Amino acid sequence: AYHPNHNTRILACAAINEKTITYSELGEKLGRSGSTPGLGLGKDLYKCQEWLKEHNLPPLTLLVQSKQTGLPSREGSYDGRKFGEMNEQEIRSLQQSSFSYKWSVSQLKALGIRSPVKGCA
Repeated sequence: AYHPNHNTRILACAAINEKTITYSELGEKLGRSGSTPGLGLGKDLYKCQEWLKEHNLPPLTLLVQSKQTGLPSREGSYDGRKFGEMNEQEIRSLQQSSFSYKWSVSQLKALGIRSPVKGCA
């Protein structure tokens, strides 16, 4: 079953550490195995992004990117625009907004993150 905290906790930790994450790395952190653990994450990432927007949180799903391109899936979206419609500068700017977001203790606690110490992921 989908729960927004699973993806959001991992992505918030990536943002706190100012890092991106590949689809495979996310899949592995979610407990998936096999040769393509990142395959099929799109639906959950869409739900995650909707949840983030609903709670006025940064666009963390933009931190998940392809090993091949270094960019998020063209099919992902933020604020009604597909990532594929954005240029790389727009994507990097939105990623930076995730990196610089100031998380409150209560937000982190709600995600199951004890402290915003670098290396929480």
